[in-house]
This record gives sequence, C-alpha cells and structure tokens, in this order.
Amino acid sequence: MIKVKALLFTILALLASSPVFPADVKELLHKAEVAERYISYRGMKVVTFDFGGNVTSAKFKILHLQPDKTRTEFFTPCALAGIIVIQNGDRFWKYYPKREVWEESPRPLILPPDIVYDEALHNYDLHLIGSDTVAGRPTHVVQAIPYSRFDTARKVWIDKDYFLVVKSQVENRRGEVVNSAAFTDIDYNPRDIEASSFKVKGKVIQAPKPGYMNFDIVKPTYLPKGYKLTGVTRLSVNGRCSAHLQFSNGAYTISMFERKDPKDSAIKEIKSKVTNVFTWTRNGVRFTLMGDVPESELRKIADSTK
Repeated sequence: MIKVKALLFTILALLASSPVFPADVKELLHKAEVAERYISYRGMKVVTFDFGGNVTSAKFKILHLQPDKTRTEFFTPCALAGIIVIQNGDRFWKYYPKREVWEESPRPLILPPDIVYDEALHNYDLHLIGSDTVAGRPTHVVQAIPYSRFDTARKVWIDKDYFLVVKSQVENRRGEVVNSAAFTDIDYNPRDIEASSFKVKGKVIQAPKPGYMNFDIVKPTYLPKGYKLTGVTRLSVNGRCSAHLQFSNGAYTISMFERKDPKDSAIKEIKSKVTNVFTWTRNGVRFTLMGDVPESELRKIADSTK
C-alpha cells in the first residue's frame, strides 16, 4: 500500500505542477490558469515519468465539471488500476479497490495562480514557438527556458479555443524529455456530466490526522535562485505527524518533509529521471527533500538545515 500511495502521489504531483507560461504573454497565461473554472470536459490522459528508476506510464480518465469538481479513474499501471480520485470543492477522496473503501484526506497543497504567474515571469524566458494538434485540438506551443542553469525547461500545449493545457513536458539540460502528460482524447462541455459523479458511495474512512507537532520545524537558509517558501502544512505519514514545506520558482516546486526520528543518519541520495530525492536525520528530525533541481543544489539546501 505504501508503494501504491507513493506512485499515486508522484502522478498527482506531476499533474498539479503543470503551470502555464504565456504565449501572447500575460493574457494567454491568465486564461490558461483559470480555464477549468469556466469549462467542463471529459478525456483520456497519459502521463509518462520515472518512478524508482523505471519509466512508467499511467493512463486514466478525467471528468471535470466547472468550476471545481474533478474525477480521475486510473487504468494503468497495474498498481493503480481501479483507483479513483475525486475532488469536490475543498474536499478530496481516494478510492482503493482492494480495500473497497474511500479515504478522505486534505486537499493537496496547490500554488495560487498569482504566485505561479509572477514567479514564472521572473524566472523563465517565455516564447510562443508555434502551433500543433493534440487529441485533435489546435494548440499554441509555448516554451519556457529557465534563466537559472539549475532548472529544467518546459513546453506546454494550450488549446486555442478553450485555453486548457492539453499537453506538457519537462526537458533536462541535455534536451531530453524526462516526463510528459498529454490528453489522447478530450470532449469539451459535454451535457451528460452529472454532479453525482463527484460524490462517494460506500464505506468512507478518514485519512490519519496529524497529531501534535512534537518537534520544531526547520527552514533551510539556502534556496536556489528564484525559489521562495510558498506554504507549510501538517500531515500524517504512516501514523506520524509530519510537516510539508513547499518552495517554488513559479514553474517548479521543491518539497521538504520533516518528522520526529531519534536516530541521526547521513544524507542519502536517491536518483530518478523525474526528481531527485535526499533523505537524512539530524538533531532528532527526519528530512526528505524532493525537487527537480541538480543534486548539488539539493545538497546545499540539505546542508543549510543545520
């Protein structure tokens, strides 16, 4: 179950971190960021990414009812087949077919559009590089090249009529695509989407609530250029109260998780094509640091938590 949750978290994080960059510049950016508030849609989507050193593809169906209802049903990989994720306003549920239960949990931390917008304008060189067709839809293709040599580039495909991001990809510093997400089919404003699709039926359990924070949250004194602290939340991980610190440069995020752990350990690196991960324990606190920045930068962040 831990591996399934980690895999699901990876996909949801990729979907949540798909900010848009202006083509025509400010107006197109704003329209793309708020598109889901004004349109409904049904579609199939494929996300390809690296998980645990293996390239993995996830295929799922998305049903969205404007302004704030979304249902996601997973078909592949096998570990996620049958899982359903529903967001209805500020409420968030996940259905696990093997246990036949819904788990209600806090909504994942998502950056406000104004933060994404302002930071992206400052940290990326943004260009409209052409037009393309995705899932039968005409799109603008926008490229974002980071000013910082530490960040990766991104391309996004924005529907010309409805302004929804229908495809995105991240490229490393060698120009290789390290993860991508794209609709393979999409239908806008279908009339048969019912509100009942976003309600849970059956047994519902509450996700473990974070308990007392029995340690002091540590904030790093070093961050890569352009990154700022954007949020701190409490959550429960394997029954333990943890803190989640999120940093962003407007396009990408770095996450640091902290929890109580009495056994100190050295910094350990876990490599992945999508994101780099460092974990260590210092002064009775376990840290897990994740981000799509070079290992050298994550190590500097880690070292600055002393």
